Amino acid sequence: MLWIVNTSIFMDSAKNGWGLSSTEEGLLSTSFMIGMLIGSYTWGYFGDTKSRMWAFKRSVAFTAIGSIFTSFALNFYMMLAGLLVIGLGVGGEITMGGPVMSEYLPPSKAYMYTVLCATWTVGGIFSGLIALIVKLSDPSGI
Repeated sequence: MLWIVNTSIFMDSAKNGWGLSSTEEGLLSTSFMIGMLIGSYTWGYFGDTKSRMWAFKRSVAFTAIGSIFTSFALNFYMMLAGLLVIGLGVGGEITMGGPVMSEYLPPSKAYMYTVLCATWTVGGIFSGLIALIVKLSDPSGI
């Protein structure tokens, strides 16, 4: 969720900084969504065949690795690859998050799944606001 919100904010900086065309800008957004599409099916399959926790942990690792890679992207192609990897991870997190929680939480803590859903939305809003504040306070305009 957070990556979906923040992609639109840093996309403008990438477009201006690297002189991207609207087609290249669209490819960046699309690579993330294609990664989510592939990741949700892939991690769902691994969750069914190996274990949900195994798949969930690895999808989180994919998201972390892709995030670090994207943070240090030097050009359009590195950003494209990083966003694809992030999408692969996020697709698994969205697919595996609920089942892992419901499988490993004790029945007395079942309400925590509702808390997760509520805080996910709040986290998305705060993440977007922080990214917007950082973008607007950057004097270089990048």
